[in-house]
Amino acid sequence: MRISPYLVGIDTGYYLKVMVHTRYILNRSKAGKLLTTKIRLILLQNRELGFNSENNRGQKEVYR
Repeated sequence: MRISPYLVGIDTGYYLKVMVHTRYILNRSKAGKLLTTKIRLILLQNRELGFNSENNRGQKEVYR
């Protein structure tokens, strides 16, 4: 269940920091996988609404 930070439009450094610390724990349990799925859905919703980070501000039109 890989989520590309470039696709989601969130800050890459923040994404990596959060995922490195939590993913290897979450993926070992069923509840963790459900939580990961929920996070992915939230991030995709944010992308639909156009909430992009500073780094991806110029790419807003690509997602619409």
